[in-house]
Amino acid sequence: MTTEVSENVSRRRNTLGTVACSVGLMGLIVGGVFAAWVAGTLGISTAAASQIVSYAPFEFSGLIVAGAAGVYPLICAVLGRNSRNGDHVVRRYMNSLPATLLLLVASTILIMMGAIFESFVIE
Repeated sequence: MTTEVSENVSRRRNTLGTVACSVGLMGLIVGGVFAAWVAGTLGISTAAASQIVSYAPFEFSGLIVAGAAGVYPLICAVLGRNSRNGDHVVRRYMNSLPATLLLLVASTILIMMGAIFESFVIE
């Protein structure tokens, strides 16, 4: 019985991961098309758009990772995925803070890389 339950949970996680990746990929595609439409509407030149493309992915990725770092402790506290059975909500929240700090450091590095590239690109 427990193997059936664990197999069902594993299938649900795989499905959730597939859906999340698909939604993220569609968001990137739709975001790119929307950005091209806005650039065309505003009359931004291709040269300016190519400059923005060189640093924007780093900054946007950093902002997404920073958002994930902000939500991660709450998700861990509510769902209790990285805890032992019987842990209190506050303890689960506090146990997730080291991983949150790593995400925050990664997001800071990405944003700083984008800022450095931006400073070289924009004259």
